[in-house]
Amino acid sequence: MLADHFIECEYKKLNEQDKRQVNKFVKYCHLDFPIEDSSHEEQQRYDILLGEFNSGNNSNEIKQELKKYVIYAMGDNKLPKYQAMQLIYELSL
Repeated sequence: MLADHFIECEYKKLNEQDKRQVNKFVKYCHLDFPIEDSSHEEQQRYDILLGEFNSGNNSNEIKQELKKYVIYAMGDNKLPKYQAMQLIYELSL
């Protein structure tokens, strides 16, 4: 973003964490830029991982990836802190 324009090729070069920060900034400032929102894909992946964990799949890879998503969701206020901490505790067992 520079002087009220959005440079899409520069945005695509950013890593996922930087894209999230730009998305938060754009949303907070109510700017009208054509950015892709990957939160839907992240939510789908979280739902899949949580379903696998709840169905009894206790592999370390699933636990680690689910824990990463839970921490991200808690930091982004998408998941209440109590619920996130409870889920992290269950993942540690």
